[in-house]
Amino acid sequence: MFEAFKAHIEEHGGSVQTKAGVERLEIARDRVEGVWSDGVLYPAESIVLAVPPNDLAGLLKETPVDGLGPERLNAIRPTMGVAVDLGVIGLHNEQIGTIELPG
Repeated sequence: MFEAFKAHIEEHGGSVQTKAGVERLEIARDRVEGVWSDGVLYPAESIVLAVPPNDLAGLLKETPVDGLGPERLNAIRPTMGVAVDLGVIGLHNEQIGTIELPG
């Protein structure tokens, strides 16, 4: 599935970086506009970031996002799979479930 996703992105002019350490997210105008890695800003119109919720909490500590504070993200316990869709607008997929967080 990943290879098909990667191919689709590249066919439409995007790029995919794997195993790249992310230092922080560039957030402006209520959206993620880039990713910082090794001191370099990678600006983008769209970003797919696959990290555990507690790592996302660390990336958002300098630029908080309403409803996704560290206490909430760190409350998510490991499972076989968890997805936090940050900045996904209009996503409709019958195979995607919703996780309700306490509090």
